[in-house]
Amino acid sequence: MSDLEARFSSLTLADLERYIEVGQEENLHLEFKTLNGPGFRSQDDRRNLARALSGFANSDGGLVVWGVLAQKSAESPDCARELRPVPDTASLLPRLNELTSDSLSPVHGGVQHRVIHTNDKSGFAVSLVPASDSGPHMAKLGVDQYFKRSGDSFVKMEHFDIADMFGRRPPPELSLRLTVKGDGGRSIAGVKSIKFRVVGVIQNSGRGSAVAPYLSVKVHKPYAMSQYGVDGNGSTGLPRVGSSDSTYRFGASASVMLHPGTAIEVFGIQSEYEIGHPDIKDLVIDYKMNASDIPLQGGRVTLAADEIAATLRDYSPF
Repeated sequence: MSDLEARFSSLTLADLERYIEVGQEENLHLEFKTLNGPGFRSQDDRRNLARALSGFANSDGGLVVWGVLAQKSAESPDCARELRPVPDTASLLPRLNELTSDSLSPVHGGVQHRVIHTNDKSGFAVSLVPASDSGPHMAKLGVDQYFKRSGDSFVKMEHFDIADMFGRRPPPELSLRLTVKGDGGRSIAGVKSIKFRVVGVIQNSGRGSAVAPYLSVKVHKPYAMSQYGVDGNGSTGLPRVGSSDSTYRFGASASVMLHPGTAIEVFGIQSEYEIGHPDIKDLVIDYKMNASDIPLQGGRVTLAADEIAATLRDYSPF
């Protein structure tokens, strides 16, 4: 669950009251709106809905809180000033759901709404608008323009913004994870040891395919890259493209594609520990990773010794 989704799910009446106390500012991901009456019958209310859904969908996503008055001051941008609950919350949620499909072209299936009740029949609504990969989205309901979020405002998109979004493909989201596998054992002079292999896996959690994935890794001592690869036979998930200074590089041509929701095992690290006298260390790897049209990203992943031991606890090669 993203931070935006978590805020949407957890927002309470107490949070809204706190917004008023502290003068919560509108920002890139938060917008306050009041309604002219129940049920979005006002044309201005419907147009505000369409603009907000379009602006957040075409940008980085955001929340719209309906029933909070925001005003500027000399020192600050629009801030939450007063709670103005919406009457007849029983009909508010169905009405929002009904208007959502008419507010955007194309429709954004990720939009959600929920109601925050007060002690009577009035209350507030919160709209979650995730960033969209299927845009640009035009605001409908009489608006017929494209919007984006800029600071604390929704602004009309320029022609180049719209053209850029039409040419944009959904991005992949690559991450590196490590998995532990038992790899046999050996017994010498009555001393038994368990061998294990740690496999480095590239995961694509995004909505777009990663073309020509690339990965470089530096394995910190006491661990080292295994010559036996990911399967014990020397195979690697991506071709080796050189190594230096204990840094190993793997990459593929544009004919190789990592599709959304899939993963590939790239490299293996071999080690072992003596049963009864385990001396497992944390495994630390520095990495850099990218794919075609994706900026190079990097970081460090650590596989704790306790996690390795816990994975192998029930593994018995003898």
